[in-house]
Amino acid sequence: MKKAIAICFFIFGAIFFAQAQVDSSVAQTASGFQLKNIDFSSGRSALGSGIYIIFNSSSQKYGASQITFAQDKILINHFFSIGGKKKIHLGPSAGYFKNVPYAGAIMTTSPFKGFSTLHWAGCSFGQPEGSWDVEPSFLFLVNVVNYDIWRFRVSHTVISFQKDAPKHVSCLRYTQKVSSDFSAYTDIAYDITNKTQLLRLGVNWKIN
Repeated sequence: MKKAIAICFFIFGAIFFAQAQVDSSVAQTASGFQLKNIDFSSGRSALGSGIYIIFNSSSQKYGASQITFAQDKILINHFFSIGGKKKIHLGPSAGYFKNVPYAGAIMTTSPFKGFSTLHWAGCSFGQPEGSWDVEPSFLFLVNVVNYDIWRFRVSHTVISFQKDAPKHVSCLRYTQKVSSDFSAYTDIAYDITNKTQLLRLGVNWKIN
């Protein structure tokens, strides 16, 4: 019952947020943030399971932001472009993970066509599903390598979570364009560490 309520909350919240962004986009200037796309997915992946709703927005002046809503977390990432030809994006990361706040940093790189990496780390203020604490403690470290070719993306993720041993997950994504605004994708992954298969299905809506 709680999961059903949470799912309804996220879906209606996403619709409301998207509509508000679309309605206000006309009044935005070049320096203001504009919603670019919304990603909705469900299933299991290297970074989590369940329903995810991701809002991506950008500004010519202030960089790009990403807000993620899930059943047990809210993630807010912001990216500033640095380096030549904007191939490196670096910024703060903060949010709410299993009842406790966290803060950290996130970086992406695109050194050449088709190849990209993600590096993300965070500390929590308390124990997940426990009580808050003013003293930060290590929460996670994520490193991802991606290679895109045609409609496919091959990736490998290494995740360290608190005191757990690092987890290795390899993934193959296929993306199919449905229309000029919508695309659908399927992630088929294998958790090498735990020897389990993972599947996630998603839809991406590009906002005009």
